[in-house]
Amino acid sequence: MLDDSADLNRVKEKILADRARYSFPKTEKKNASDKDSDAGDNTEDDHIHMSLYNSSHPELILTYQKCRLPPEGEVRFGKALRDYRNGVPYPFNSKGLQLTAETGNPFYKESEIFWMRLEEVPAGEEITQENTTIERVYGDFNQPVDVCGNCGTKLYCGKTCQKVHTPKHSCLCPGFRKAHEEQPADACGNCGAKQTKDGSALKRCARCKNRNYCSVECQKEHYHAHVSKCKTEAEETKEKENGRRVMGLNVLQTW
Repeated sequence: MLDDSADLNRVKEKILADRARYSFPKTEKKNASDKDSDAGDNTEDDHIHMSLYNSSHPELILTYQKCRLPPEGEVRFGKALRDYRNGVPYPFNSKGLQLTAETGNPFYKESEIFWMRLEEVPAGEEITQENTTIERVYGDFNQPVDVCGNCGTKLYCGKTCQKVHTPKHSCLCPGFRKAHEEQPADACGNCGAKQTKDGSALKRCARCKNRNYCSVECQKEHYHAHVSKCKTEAEETKEKENGRRVMGLNVLQTW
């Protein structure tokens, strides 16, 4: 989800090349009391003082939409980019934002969880099941995380984010589902593990008895991809068992 970070890296290179353009202007008037602060200024050269771009610097305006923010977060960030001016305080704690937080708007909750999750994932690294703890625990109205019902692979912090991401995910979804279905019979149907985390044998699906899983979590994530095949195999198994019983009964009647 963070594969577009290369654009932000180019913006960072421009900032490093011309710090004066992207930093606040310093006052030229100094007195004796400023001598102590001069020494501190020299030690801060390695720190970059950045501010939001305004409309005259379109780089960030063109790239922020690639970060796949929640819809409400994208609207807020776009408004900040359009309205912010260097040297003019921006009303981050505006009345509108306070009302959004106090009323428990679902967009606010999703946006909050989205940022909490991304802060744990370094830029450029793929978001996986291992580094999405908060995403997997919370979602819309503090309910469990949403998972793509078709492939059972892609995780989402809420239904809104899932709907926004559907066009991009639809081209990969069939491939994910096919990969799940092609797991070996002796491996976990969801993750491909050969045994459980504690080293014990895999557990079989109680209905079809053909698909193995290493944990209840993997079984739940793979359910939507397995359910149709599971029902079919379970019915076939039941028919075979019924056929054997009838055949045995006929033999007994013949004798």
